[in-house]
Amino acid sequence: MITNFIIGSSVILALAFVIAWIISPELRRRIESPKHAFQDQLERYNRHCHDKVAEHGEHSNEPR
Repeated sequence: MITNFIIGSSVILALAFVIAWIISPELRRRIESPKHAFQDQLERYNRHCHDKVAEHGEHSNEPR
């Protein structure tokens, strides 16, 4: 009995979340913002490292 309730509730909540995600572009942006923030930080870090290597004339061990 309790197992059916837990599974049913989980399915209902998952469906509600999927419907909200489909309907609301703001919710999608909010959910995906950490992914984009991480990508931006990674690009800034790579640019910084590349600029330092170019500035000092050093060679990087990373393949290009």
